[in-house]
Parts: sequence; structure tokens; C-alpha cells
Amino acid sequence: MSKEDKKENSKNQEEKKEEGAISPRAKKNIAAIFLVIAAAIFSLSFFGKAGVAGIYIDKFLSFLLGVGKFFLPFLMVVMGGIYFKKIKTSRQTIALVGAMLMLLGILGAFHLPYHSNEMLVFAKQGKVVD
Repeated sequence: MSKEDKKENSKNQEEKKEEGAISPRAKKNIAAIFLVIAAAIFSLSFFGKAGVAGIYIDKFLSFLLGVGKFFLPFLMVVMGGIYFKKIKTSRQTIALVGAMLMLLGILGAFHLPYHSNEMLVFAKQGKVVD
């Protein structure tokens, strides 16, 4: 291939990218905005200020995470901030996995003082362990 052919190929590739493809940076910014907005909606649902959908969101997060539902919006905002920064994608993935593991670890720490049989009885009755 001659130098002219290489230049032509690179121009064609640039034109294809400009036609309608979203850049990876823009995708990360969209994901970050989505995370922050979702965190705001989740936070509002805890206080009954997110409407009818907020009631269902609150019930679902309570079922899924229990007390950990209060940590989820905080982690989502932190992850949104990480996505806004110019960090390698691999590091962002590691941060996301680390945040989820941290949430699970915190939830596990909350359950340490209780016996599993006692928690199972209360869970079936829909009660909170004191």
C-alpha cells in the first residue's frame, strides 16, 4: 500500500466515525449522568417523594438490599464521579466491582451479631430484627 492509499483509508475511517457513532467518552458521560439521576430517584423514594414508582423502587430495594438500600445511592454517585473522570476503562471496572463488594461486605457486617435461624424466622414474618 502506498502512502496515498493509507491516507485515504484513514480519512474514510474518520468519516465513518463522524457519521453517527457515539464516542466512548460520551458513552461514559451518559452512564455517569444516568447513575447520578438514578441515585437521586432512589434517594427520593426512601422519603416517599418519588411518586408511585418510588414506592415500588423502595420496596424492591428493601427486599434486595435491606438496610443497604441507603448505601446504594451514595455508591452510585461515587461511581458516576469516577465515570466523569478520565480513567482507563479497566480501572473503572475494578472500581465498580470493588464498590459492589464493599456494599456486600457492609451488609454482611450488619448480620454478624445475629443468628441465621433467628433472622430467617423474622424474615418470614416480615419483621426487622432488633
